[in-house]
Amino acid sequence: MSKEKTVFIAEDLDEHTELIEDEVDTVNIPTCKDPEWSDYVLTLFADDEKFNGNPTVDGMRRVAESLIGEIVAIRTQVIQAPTPENDKRATVICSVTFLDSNDILKEYSGAADVCWINCDKPFYKYPVSTAETRAEGRALKRALKLKKISVAEELSNVALTDDIIEETNEKITQTQINFIEILCKNDSRGLNINIQKLVQKLYEKVYNINELKHSESLQIQEKLSEYQQDKTKIPSEIVGYDVMWKSTFCK
Repeated sequence: MSKEKTVFIAEDLDEHTELIEDEVDTVNIPTCKDPEWSDYVLTLFADDEKFNGNPTVDGMRRVAESLIGEIVAIRTQVIQAPTPENDKRATVICSVTFLDSNDILKEYSGAADVCWINCDKPFYKYPVSTAETRAEGRALKRALKLKKISVAEELSNVALTDDIIEETNEKITQTQINFIEILCKNDSRGLNINIQKLVQKLYEKVYNINELKHSESLQIQEKLSEYQQDKTKIPSEIVGYDVMWKSTFCK
């Protein structure tokens, strides 16, 4: 917000009449490159389009169309379907295509994975559709160039209950080990995390990943999902994927 002096001249006044000055407020709308951009975009959401300050997918769809252009296509690709072997996890990529005011098509994509450890009731019963909503939210967040903001549908208050922990008290599975490895690798999909340091930060007396219980590995996967949503939360002491980790920590 800035102040500008605006001069008003009344033509029917004689030459001795002083110019009248008044201060008026002018709104400077930031660009998407400005630090204030995200805060500005959030002001465009109605109260019922936010949950605890986080924008909903429905609200983001409306605001994105008002700022970018008409949504002409939404495409969903299921990368991983839920099965008992993968803890009923669904992984989905969603692409949203806009037609802007210059008749140029702009496409943005987002990915999300959902299972019962990172999703509240009753939505964990519908992992594919929930993952689709979250993936669309991430695509819209990318389109709107929002930073350090979570989509409302991404947030979860889920916690492992005693009953669930009791049911999953067996050993970690190979599928879980593979999934942890994928998320920790230093590539376009991974988070560049040292697996041994990650595990021992949570369970310091574990000297072999195969010693983990099924429920403990789920806790690690939940922590990795949290890091995926906000990489600034990754502790510096666990950064640095070790390609030889299996030789010392997966015997």
